[in-house]
Amino acid sequence: MSSRLQPPSCFTGSLDNDGDTVAILRADGALVHAVTFSKDDYGDPVKQEGGWSLELIDAAQPCRARGNWTASRHPRGGTPGQRNAAAGSLPDVELARLLRSYVPDSTTVVAVFSSGLDSAAAVAARYTLSNGTGLLQVECLAPLFREVRCRLTAPLPEGAMTTLELSGLSGCPGTGAVTGAVPVGRALPATAGSVVFNEVLYAPAAAGAEFVELLHRGRAPVNLQQLYLAARTASGAVGTPVRLSDFNFTLFPGDHLVLSDDPAGVRRGHLVANDAMLLRVSGMPALSDGGASLLLLNAAGVIIDELRYSPDWQFALVQDPHGVSLERIDPDGPTQDAGNWHSAAHTAGYGTPT
Repeated sequence: MSSRLQPPSCFTGSLDNDGDTVAILRADGALVHAVTFSKDDYGDPVKQEGGWSLELIDAAQPCRARGNWTASRHPRGGTPGQRNAAAGSLPDVELARLLRSYVPDSTTVVAVFSSGLDSAAAVAARYTLSNGTGLLQVECLAPLFREVRCRLTAPLPEGAMTTLELSGLSGCPGTGAVTGAVPVGRALPATAGSVVFNEVLYAPAAAGAEFVELLHRGRAPVNLQQLYLAARTASGAVGTPVRLSDFNFTLFPGDHLVLSDDPAGVRRGHLVANDAMLLRVSGMPALSDGGASLLLLNAAGVIIDELRYSPDWQFALVQDPHGVSLERIDPDGPTQDAGNWHSAAHTAGYGTPT
């Protein structure tokens, strides 16, 4: 054997069941390919629980984030060392989209995209802030290249908002061109009533999943890392709070955000208008068919909003509430008013997440 050739090594690490990123690197450390996998990619609520591999469908679209991975169809649960059982061609090219932004510090804005970008993304002239603040440096972040970090010439004031606009960006092969604009702002702590419960599906249909929708009716952006969801126990005490996001995610005034521990189930049960605002929250409180008290808390434990929903709030002619969400009528009306909630209409698919 040549001294230049090294025998293959075995992977000795471990992978979480959901949300890990794996990458292939050259010997010099250069990135070849990377992917972040999710249970949502399985498209099968049974296979996602274990024993089945995720397979790439169309190798010609390696940067495609959604719809290019699925559960193996092989009866053994996977095809290691063989052609993928799910291999094929996807007819529709997924266009890369600008999804959102967040501000990790006063002089940095990070733009988040749906798919990987090419090297042209790291050109400051392609980004503009509507408040006139200039950009010192732009960097496309490895290993997925779905985030672009922009260094600013001046700090952004807390609570102030502006708009980030793009022009002339290209995605990696198979993702097309990128245009668009998103709001930008430094988050402030949420205050009571600024973010409220807006919709709840406590009794999903057989193929669906429970979800809670929030509405930001305040005036300043808030960081989901500083918001928590909890339920009251039978004694009325506040149960264990669950943080809404482990990563920086900014919610802007007017935004609707849907929370579920099974986003794929939400998509199966209802039309999701804005998939970027559907967020997996592992370990979120179960929603009882008989009613429950849900709380939204900030990092200091202050109650931002509380909803004590009841199945009695459903429209009287709804005989089976499974798959029918409760929707808030007046965003500015009180949360704990039965008259401010109604059953989602059948013309809207019995639910309107996002």
